[in-house]
Amino acid sequence: MIDLEQTQKLEQDEKMEYARIVLNIISADEKFDAEEIQKIYMIFSIFKISKATRQKLLNDYIKTGRKHSTNNIPQSLQANETVKFLLAKDIMTIEEKALEKSTTTAAKKYLSQIKLSKEQASVISQFIQVENNILKAMGAGKEWIAEENSLKELTSR
Repeated sequence: MIDLEQTQKLEQDEKMEYARIVLNIISADEKFDAEEIQKIYMIFSIFKISKATRQKLLNDYIKTGRKHSTNNIPQSLQANETVKFLLAKDIMTIEEKALEKSTTTAAKKYLSQIKLSKEQASVISQFIQVENNILKAMGAGKEWIAEENSLKELTSR
């Protein structure tokens, strides 16, 4: 379970670094799909990252891309065990769903800095599987509007 209290105690620059790391990984393939955009905005929401900070981070990516970004996890994030495991879970989730080698490579680079034991990595992996099974049981990943509920049909009601 995510310890939101611990994540809220992070300084604004630490929250931005966390979001930057996730953004670095999901942008490694130089494409963004809807799920990746949802992931970064979920992180913005969980961390209550200010509108100005969100805009700065995204504008920096639009203007300069990943080339001016550091690939190191700040020590302040690694020192917080809860945040370190939360970051590892997010990275492993992205890596699991990655279709491009560049995304997997970026994820592995960050995971190597976190230095999880085999047991820790296994527990996080199992947690991700449980989370995925719950989401599947709830119907996640299905179309929001079934074909029989076409736009024409919905607007005629």
